[in-house]
Amino acid sequence: MTQDSHPVADMVIRLYPQLLARLRRRMSADPEDLVQDLYLRLRRLPRDEEVRQPGPYLLRAADHAAIDNHRREMRQRTEELAEPEDPAPDVERQIDARRRLAVLRAAVEGLPRRQRDAFVLAKYQGMTQDRIAAHMGISRSAVEKLLVKAMATCRAAVEEAP
Repeated sequence: MTQDSHPVADMVIRLYPQLLARLRRRMSADPEDLVQDLYLRLRRLPRDEEVRQPGPYLLRAADHAAIDNHRREMRQRTEELAEPEDPAPDVERQIDARRRLAVLRAAVEGLPRRQRDAFVLAKYQGMTQDRIAAHMGISRSAVEKLLVKAMATCRAAVEEAP
């Protein structure tokens, strides 16, 4: 158990395979990112907040995360259908997209080697965290930590870019 996190968050780590299996049955996409988000959300619970039945609480939180994800996907699909795609995006949007892509590339290139390797394998090559762990010869937990740090760095770089 980590000192900063709530015991329910620590259960996510112990029950990771079961949570993945449970969410795979409820989702069409791979739920690894969803479980990571759930873990980060539960880490923010105050340590002194009492959870009387942590197991059912965690399963319920996972189910709610899957439902929220489904709603988000449906809303996004609806918005995509509602807004016809502009066949010729204006020049300003094209320039902005290229600038953001250049910022992202630079951020990825600037990552520490292990973070960059894990990020590239996950996001560009589509490898699962288990395969990345085997490929890099590290634990799955280490892969998760590398990806969380890499994503935070890349997100901050893109958001902070002019």
